[in-house]
Amino acid sequence: MKDKKLPIEDKRIYEIKIRLNTKEKERLDQVLTDCRTHAPDVFRRLLMKNSFPKAQSPLLDINTYYELRKIGVNMDQYVKAVHQGRLTAIDTAVINELSSMLKILRSKIISI
Repeated sequence: MKDKKLPIEDKRIYEIKIRLNTKEKERLDQVLTDCRTHAPDVFRRLLMKNSFPKAQSPLLDINTYYELRKIGVNMDQYVKAVHQGRLTAIDTAVINELSSMLKILRSKIISI
């Protein structure tokens, strides 16, 4: 199957090189990091729409996912034990430990 040829007005045939000072480069790097995009996309957006792309929300770090997984596994084991009748009363130590882990994770998520 043959690719369709783009009309000449849609082809990107011009290459533009620019020089930036240190402050401009730092600002561009910050925008690229926040938007998770490349410089040509930012410049095209500025030219065509006169606005920066919206910054994407940051991803949680790997340690946060690890802690969330540990909490989930602990909760699953605890609920399973309660349903099987192996536990008759709620263990306050387990609840306190899970609560403290949730507080730590909440603070990590809020700080991001």
